[in-house]
This record gives sequence, C-alpha cells and structure tokens, in this order.
Amino acid sequence: MRTTFIMFALLLCGCSATHQQANPHAVPQYTFFDEALAKPEYTNAIKQAERDLPDDEWADKPFRQNVSREKREYQVATNISAAIEPKLKQLSVTELVRSLKVESGPTVDVTNFPSGVAENVYLDGFEMIKKEIQSRPKKEMEVLPGLADGRVWLFTGFQGPGETLADFARMMSLTNHMIPK
Repeated sequence: MRTTFIMFALLLCGCSATHQQANPHAVPQYTFFDEALAKPEYTNAIKQAERDLPDDEWADKPFRQNVSREKREYQVATNISAAIEPKLKQLSVTELVRSLKVESGPTVDVTNFPSGVAENVYLDGFEMIKKEIQSRPKKEMEVLPGLADGRVWLFTGFQGPGETLADFARMMSLTNHMIPK
C-alpha cells in the first residue's frame, strides 16, 4: 500500500520533468541494416537464433553466457551481412557515412544497445563501411570533412571505443591518404 501511494505521488507530481533531452544530432536513423533485419526472410531466423534451447552449451567464465546461442546469432548475422556487402559498392561516400548506426553518446546505460543478431550486423556493417570507404579514390573522400560532426556518436558495440562522426571522418581521410592506390 505504501509503495502504491509513493508511485501514485510520483506520477502526480510529474516525475518526468527530470528526463534529459535527447541529443538532437543523434536521432536514430533507419539504415539499410535495419531494413535488412526487418526483412521477412530473416525475421524467423533471428527469432530462432535469439532464444535459449535446452541443449545449449553455456560458459561461466569470464561471465555466464550461452555459447550455442551466440554461434547461432553470429551465423544469421553473417548471412545478413553477406547479402548487404555487395550493395555498398553502389553507394556514395556520403551515403555510406549516413548508413552508420548512431547512438546517443558514450554512456554506461546499456539498455538501449542492440544485442544478438542486430549487434553483430551493425558491427559488421561498421567494418564493411570502413573498408568500402578506404577502397574509394581520394577524390570521393573530399566530402568527409563536411560530414564530420563531433556531436554524433557511432555505434561501435558495447565494448567498442567511443567514436564520433568527426573522429570517423578524420580517420577515414587520414587512412585513405596512407593507402597506396
């Protein structure tokens, strides 16, 4: 009863006023990775992979994890990524950069992080986009400085480095000048 009263009082007082404004520059965009994950031919495979089965193998170190499930998720993600990769050649450098998965910024809040198949697809996509941009002629790279934005954070995984769009654009510009063509 006491808990109910406290909850009711919080709701009445408008406890939502303490919520922080989201970064307007990190508005989650719908990328072709999201589009692929939503395709009917993959949704069933994703559901099947992202569940615990009675015969699954578990590991306890360094933490408890379902090894069998992770293998299933990785295989489905690999299939999705393989279907996406050829399409990257058709995109401009600007379109490639705009296809990167963004997040709201460096945070210890892991509740909004993609997991399972989606996490693997976004991480594969990040690496595929980097590789594709690095393969482009220097002339195409001239758009990178205009795309740099230090307020937009890229999804690099739960344990990945915090990387802004400005960091990414700078690194791609530098890397491309070092790679012989």
